[in-house]
Amino acid sequence: MGALKLELNHFAPLPRAVAFVRAVRSAALAQELEGLAPHALQREVDLLLAADPERARRLAHELAVAPEQVVPTDGYRADLWLLQARCAGLQGDPQAQTRWFGKAVEWIAACAENLPAGLRQRFLTVNPHNISVAAEARRLGGLGRCVARQAGV
Repeated sequence: MGALKLELNHFAPLPRAVAFVRAVRSAALAQELEGLAPHALQREVDLLLAADPERARRLAHELAVAPEQVVPTDGYRADLWLLQARCAGLQGDPQAQTRWFGKAVEWIAACAENLPAGLRQRFLTVNPHNISVAAEARRLGGLGRCVARQAGV
């Protein structure tokens, strides 16, 4: 139910959406729902990127603490790393930005390798999450394109 609530926040005005994801995160922490809490935090960072980049950056640091051990419930793993890359970019840390971005691209490439050829192409070019990674590769230019090309994104 909590993951559904996080999805529904996309249709709310920003202040209400942020309050909504904070409430979900608070409830998840209280109930020790180890996957839902970081999913809510990831949503909050995503919402705040444009509105309050400094707060988004600070919250993203919390996400970076243990993203390997606790993966957000119902979240797309590459989205978490792409979000970290964006926050690193806000911090003016191009090395961290490239590292996080590379993790997203590598994960997508590893997933694509396990798919039949026809599905692989759709996975890389139709999946909205992977389209975001490809757009980020274009935005980053140079190294971002190189990393994405290696992965087939």
